[in-house]
Amino acid sequence: MLDIQIRRLSVKEEIEPFIKFFQAMLTEMTSFGGHPLQDANSLLSSLRYPIQEDVQSPDCLLLVAELNSPESQLIGILEANIANLYPIFLPKSSLHIRAVYVTPKFRRRGIALSLFEEAFAWGRVKGCTEVDLNVLLSSPAKVLYESLGFEAFEIEMRRKL
Repeated sequence: MLDIQIRRLSVKEEIEPFIKFFQAMLTEMTSFGGHPLQDANSLLSSLRYPIQEDVQSPDCLLLVAELNSPESQLIGILEANIANLYPIFLPKSSLHIRAVYVTPKFRRRGIALSLFEEAFAWGRVKGCTEVDLNVLLSSPAKVLYESLGFEAFEIEMRRKL
């Protein structure tokens, strides 16, 4: 069993490594049908400010998974926020998982599960009654999400013009 720590992203110096994990996730998603990045180098500059804002927001959660060793090593991330329905619906708060990524070398060792458990606990404290996320149909992560109790709710459909 790996000795890991799950904690909130808190220091400005950690934002760049967090974004690099986000970039790795988006790049990997391309192989499963996700949108290719226009310019991978611009991701850092375009996400730095929004993530700085999210770190300070009480309705956003940015988690990191670190390998406890002589020198801490970032091995996973999870990004989530509280999402409320439009006012025409009965009020309901949902925890929306925007991103989750674990370094390939450390997958299938319970790290994503630990990140999700921490996010679920935070969502409950915030009054959320459900959690949702988006996943590509061909992504191998879909199996993990189903094992955590996620079910298909809606399907986005596309066609070429």
